[in-house]
Amino acid sequence: LTSYKYTSLPELNAVLQLYNVYANGGGENSRTFKNKGLTYHILDKNNKMHGVPIKASSLYNKPTLKFLEQQFVLNQNYHSSYQSRVRNTIDLAFLRQKKSLSELVQLLNKEGINTVFRKTKEGVLESITYVDHTTKSVFSDDVLGNAYTVKAIQERVALNGLPAQKMTTATNENSMQ
Repeated sequence: LTSYKYTSLPELNAVLQLYNVYANGGGENSRTFKNKGLTYHILDKNNKMHGVPIKASSLYNKPTLKFLEQQFVLNQNYHSSYQSRVRNTIDLAFLRQKKSLSELVQLLNKEGINTVFRKTKEGVLESITYVDHTTKSVFSDDVLGNAYTVKAIQERVALNGLPAQKMTTATNENSMQ
């Protein structure tokens, strides 16, 4: 939790998902949300919450929402300095040769960047989060800019002359909201 630079709960969850863990602040009407609580869940192979959740305050290092909100502020200072590496890696991937979405994901993985796709309840892809393991930074697509959003990546794949792909079946996708 202190190694990676994330500025929101969805960005943190992009990292945690890689380790089959999900931090849940609860729904807007839940007691957990109203009390600013946080629970951690184990994810199964389909990224569905499994088993009994663990309260953040019960864990040894107390990774509570209050702690995470402090991390969000601290990490904001580092965030902008590492964005160019992720942007450049994505741009270079499209310059080298025609890329499909799955080829882009594989190339980014080789460069130490995981892509985590987040879907709506209906299964429509709504965002991409990029986890850069080299700089230990996490970026939502909207933070990187319009050229790195779901829609823009789909358009860039289509501009390469490849058929538009349904992005609901991409690797490393996250079914959480």
